[in-house]
Amino acid sequence: MEKVILYPGQTLVTQDAVEIHSIVSSCIEVVLHDPVRRITGVSIFVQPRPDGEHLIQSARYGCYSLDHVLEKMLILGADPQRMLARVYGGGTLNDSLSRTSTIGKKNIDFALAWLRHARIPVVSSELGGLRARSVFVNSIHFSVRQNRHENSSELESAYGQFSSLKKKSRVVVVENSPTTRVKLTRVLQQHDLVDVVGVAVDAFEAREMLVEHQPDLVLISSELPKISGIELLERLMKYFPLPVIMITGALAHPKVIAEALEFGAVDCIESPESIADAELDEYGDYLRSKVLSASRIADRVHRSFWNQFSPSKSAADKFNSVLSGMDVLLFGGDTGAHFELESLLSSLPKDGPAVLLALDRLPLNYLKRLVEKADLKLVEGGHLQTLSPGCTYFPPEGYCFELLSDEGVKKIGLVE
Repeated sequence: MEKVILYPGQTLVTQDAVEIHSIVSSCIEVVLHDPVRRITGVSIFVQPRPDGEHLIQSARYGCYSLDHVLEKMLILGADPQRMLARVYGGGTLNDSLSRTSTIGKKNIDFALAWLRHARIPVVSSELGGLRARSVFVNSIHFSVRQNRHENSSELESAYGQFSSLKKKSRVVVVENSPTTRVKLTRVLQQHDLVDVVGVAVDAFEAREMLVEHQPDLVLISSELPKISGIELLERLMKYFPLPVIMITGALAHPKVIAEALEFGAVDCIESPESIADAELDEYGDYLRSKVLSASRIADRVHRSFWNQFSPSKSAADKFNSVLSGMDVLLFGGDTGAHFELESLLSSLPKDGPAVLLALDRLPLNYLKRLVEKADLKLVEGGHLQTLSPGCTYFPPEGYCFELLSDEGVKKIGLVE
């Protein structure tokens, strides 16, 4: 049975036979099911509703997420009079720096009230408590099993580094444009686990903010006056290494992105300056996920710039163990994947599986350096080209890959 991983702030409606894996703590997972049509809908929401007065159409909020799942199930032919529900989560976490200690109870109250209003009976639930739990849902049989976690290390062993942060991520924003500064601060402050502790307009103000606030992460615009964002990043990594996300224009030259990644930025994102207010919520979800991901690797960034970081032997052995019998590996991601991409490529043997790359906004010159460093062969893929072991393929500009099989022979297809 296919496995699907669902994260907080996401929904899923399906008629396929899948096992849905998730981890819930203070958030709530509501599983709806029509046993006749075998339609299953899952919502994992983080808060009952936005803090402001306006309805934000994001699956993070129960007031939107549950209605959205129900609507999609009805479109597929589910009957609300047949529906059953299972509910999990709403735990109380001991975190004095955030509202998660009370948000769990609010999430429980909202979910149960919504189900009562929809007249959907709850056939099982496990709510509250002091522990996070893994939840595994069989979409066809509507069966659920759980694992409770004592601490964050168990969560990491279950889903890599998915475990929730223990404290707010303290962020400094360095941006010259007043419009962009306002938009960035606004969307970041909407998350319970992100706190903008300082805002600077240039590198000199940024230095004062870093010394005063000791942030977990810095957002730096590539277009700063006096000292450019790239120069500030280079100096920062030399004397005070910590996670940096570089903000670039939508039409940023690939050289700017490549330089940012080479000097140590963990990610590059597009500036929200040209984004309309109606699209800002979606951008905010994207940005906050980037910030939280970057905050989790602060220790790795620090050690890597003091040449003390290397992937664990157990992780490398586990990766190599899955290569046995494989013909093709597909690597996807964006600029935030470059740390992992470098580790993966460097772990590959020269005669290992062919690798197809799908990397958004990662400059070709930077990619070439990663592949050369791993001592692999980089090839621009052509239509109907036969894949060869030990080669790493990238698509021509304007195309993406399609994996084809011609009488058992693996080939590349190009899709415009």
